[in-house]
Amino acid sequence: MIYAFQVRVVKPYGVGPAGSGHAGTKFDRTAPPKYLSLTLDSSDHMKVEFEASCQEVISNIGYIVHIKDWILQKSHYVKLASRTDRKISFLRDIHYGGKYSVRVQTDEKHSQLSEEVILMAPSLPMVPQIKALRERNGSIYVTWNEVNWPENLKNHKFVYTVKLNNERDMSSASEYNISKPPFFLHTPPSSWSNVYVAVNVIDEHGYPGPLSDIFDLGSNEDYNLKLSQTSLVGLAVGIAVIFILLISTLVIFVVRHRRLQRSFLSFANSHYDTRSGSATFTTGEDLDEEEESPMIRGFSDDEPLVIA
Repeated sequence: MIYAFQVRVVKPYGVGPAGSGHAGTKFDRTAPPKYLSLTLDSSDHMKVEFEASCQEVISNIGYIVHIKDWILQKSHYVKLASRTDRKISFLRDIHYGGKYSVRVQTDEKHSQLSEEVILMAPSLPMVPQIKALRERNGSIYVTWNEVNWPENLKNHKFVYTVKLNNERDMSSASEYNISKPPFFLHTPPSSWSNVYVAVNVIDEHGYPGPLSDIFDLGSNEDYNLKLSQTSLVGLAVGIAVIFILLISTLVIFVVRHRRLQRSFLSFANSHYDTRSGSATFTTGEDLDEEEESPMIRGFSDDEPLVIA
C-alpha cells in the first residue's frame, strides 16, 4: 500500500510552503482478510465472500476458512488454493434448521483471524395447532396437526419432540420423541405445580425445527376445580334427563289408560235390538263427543217405558 502526504509549517510565523512525500507498506501476509460476508445462495447453500487485506496482492497466498456448525457443535476447515485475487468467493453446503459461523485467515504462520460472521439457514416447519389436556386418571394427552414439509425435504426422516416443563422456559424441559401424534404421558412428575407443553420436529441429521406455541395446562388446583365444575354440570344434566324420562313415561301411561277406558266404555254401551235383530256398538270417536254430553242408553223390549 502506498500513501502520499504533505507537510508544512503553520505557526508561529504563518503558513509556510508544503513539502510532499510518499511512503509504502509491504503486503502483510498475516493480516486478516476484510469484508467477510455470508449470504443464502439457495435453501441448501451459502455463499462465502471476502477480500484480501491489501488492495494489491503481489504474490500468491492461500486462505483457511473456519466454519462452525452451532447445532451439531462441529467445526470444519476449508483450505483455498494460493492465489493473487483480491476478491474471493465460494459456495458451501448448509442444512435446514442450521446455524453457521465463519472466520477466515491466510495460510501464513501466526496469521490473524477475521471477524466472525453468522448465518441462519432456512428453518424446518413449525408444528401447528398443538392441544393438550389432562385425563381423569392424571395422565396428559397431547395432540397436534402434521407439519407441511417443503418438497425437497419430503423424503427426509424425522421425529416429533414433545417438551413438558413446570415453567414456560423450555430450555430445561423433559423431552419425549414420538413418530406421530398423539402423545400420552401417563405419570407426570408429582412435583410440578404447573404444566407447559411445546412440540417441534427434529430431522434425521439432528437439526431441530422451531418450537410450537407453548400450551399452558395450568396447575393441578385449576384442573381439580374444572373437574368439580364438570361433575356438577354432569349431575345436573343427569337429573334433568331422568325427570324428562319420568314425565314422558307418565304421559304415555295416561294416554294408554285413556284409550283402554274408551275401549271398555265402547263395549259396555253396546246393545242388542230384538225388533230389528241387530246389535249396536259405539266407537271411540263417538265417545269423544259423548264425554262432553250426557250418555243416552237404548231401551229393550222387556223394559217398560215410564212417562212422567
